Amino acid sequence: AGVLLESFAKDYNNGFVQNETGGTINSLTVGCELYYKKLLFSINYNQPIKQNLSDGNVQMLSKLNMHASFLF
Repeated sequence: AGVLLESFAKDYNNGFVQNETGGTINSLTVGCELYYKKLLFSINYNQPIKQNLSDGNVQMLSKLNMHASFLF
């Protein structure tokens, strides 16, 4: 469990700042990884708690990630 803090810089094109780019997002995250012999399984849930992306024009939704790997 933890807090994820991300910050994105504004984009530039030919030296000019591009509007509606960059921003910040703060999310709560919780997850788990399980190992069994050579297998790895993980699950992670992210819930945004505060955000200002692309001058407020983009909204990040909650997300659930699942992952399986074979280790060799």
